[in-house]
Amino acid sequence: MLPMSTLRFGILGLVLAMLASVSCTTPTDAGPVASWVVTPNPIQLIRGDSTDLSIVPIDADGHLVTGVIPVIFESSDTNKVTVSVLGRVKSLGPFGSTTVRVIGGGAVTPVPVTVFPRPVSLQVAPSDTSILQGQGYQVTATAFDSTGAPIPGAPFAFESINDAVAVVSPTGFVRGQDPGQTFVYAEFGAAYAYATVNVKDTLLGERVLLDGRPFGAAVSPSGVAYITQLDLSQLSRLDLPSHSFSATVAVGSIPTEVVFNSTGTRAYVTNQYSHNVGIVNTATNTQIDTIMVRGDPFAVVVAPGDSTIYVTTNVDSVFGYRLATKERIAAFPTFATAAAFVVRGDTLLYVSTRAGGAVIEFNLRTRTVARTLAVGGVPQHMVVSPDGNELYIANEAGYVQFWNLVSGTQIGSNLILPGASGENIARRPNTGKLYVTTAYFGGKVFIIDPTTRTITRAIFTGGSTRQVAFNAAGTVAFVPNEGGWVDFLK
Repeated sequence: MLPMSTLRFGILGLVLAMLASVSCTTPTDAGPVASWVVTPNPIQLIRGDSTDLSIVPIDADGHLVTGVIPVIFESSDTNKVTVSVLGRVKSLGPFGSTTVRVIGGGAVTPVPVTVFPRPVSLQVAPSDTSILQGQGYQVTATAFDSTGAPIPGAPFAFESINDAVAVVSPTGFVRGQDPGQTFVYAEFGAAYAYATVNVKDTLLGERVLLDGRPFGAAVSPSGVAYITQLDLSQLSRLDLPSHSFSATVAVGSIPTEVVFNSTGTRAYVTNQYSHNVGIVNTATNTQIDTIMVRGDPFAVVVAPGDSTIYVTTNVDSVFGYRLATKERIAAFPTFATAAAFVVRGDTLLYVSTRAGGAVIEFNLRTRTVARTLAVGGVPQHMVVSPDGNELYIANEAGYVQFWNLVSGTQIGSNLILPGASGENIARRPNTGKLYVTTAYFGGKVFIIDPTTRTITRAIFTGGSTRQVAFNAAGTVAFVPNEGGWVDFLK
């Protein structure tokens, strides 16, 4: 005799069967009940939780069986789970597996039930991953109970917060869509954890790891490249087109920007906290001398002829030094901290004042300020067009500007960099396109056509993109990233 807990005429079964008969718009000559379609199936519960069963009777051909059919529910182990006359399954005690049976119309349908401990924490691996568009990888999740023990077989739900960047399957397989960053969440019960997913543009080539916060970069005419590493007081050398580092150069504290002379025999690096400019012999990869400066040096440029360098410092001045004697031969105030240099022809030097919203034009022959361009915003690095008539300015306020150097006026309006700032700008020799980095404001590289003054591509790299450098032919392009790597661009 069945116990009262398994009343033969389960109310839920009656109601569901009646609803099923109502919803069946086309009567069928259904045979006897062959099985019950049960949802959820299988049942997965955290101890103390419950779920309601939905049931539908079908015959051997899969047709809905209509009419009122008495139904009962049974649990194979009432120490683990109980089931009410209405089909509510509740987990009680020990963890593990059991079965709930749906009985009615001559059919018995078992439904497996698994009871899990209540999760306290979750871990997702890998926690931070970069993939190219179209690529995919598997995310794995682990749940832990109150004792810190892993919960085996835990059923996780996965979700991407931005399907436009990456999608994730119910089993945790992630596939990249468009360049950008998203987060993939794994959930089990009230516990959750997430992983960061960076989807890289197909224009990204090899990524080479480099620690010490890579920042500045320059390439000599012969294809030697140096990259500054802020936290390691050194430069790392690339012999392009190789993507591997061949040597390091010990320099001063916080080496920031580096440039070469016209022959590539010497490199000059600003060592901010050492208050000097280091002189590097590229044949031996050694810092052979220093030029002491007033304040913390940031940007450096070699004037045409290789006999003089100019340096910006945080004392709101630009200083010129004769390399043969290390004598200071020029100094002019910038009324605000200067950020970057660019040379026009062999006569004019332009310096951007990051905090002053202006670009100062300095005559190298007379060593006097010629004029000041009120560009506004927070001007950073600059590029002069090949004919010397236009100036392109990356502006940290979030745009790129185009200026006519003949008339001293802006061309058109500011070109907005969506969701990003303008930090470094460089011209690729073989295409004439401008490449603009955004630092930690977006972690991107924008490609701009200076003729149409439009963005043609936005490459997402993540991290903090700083300077972008090209070899003389433009066939090699790379971007140091403060996140700890160097990206080579196709």
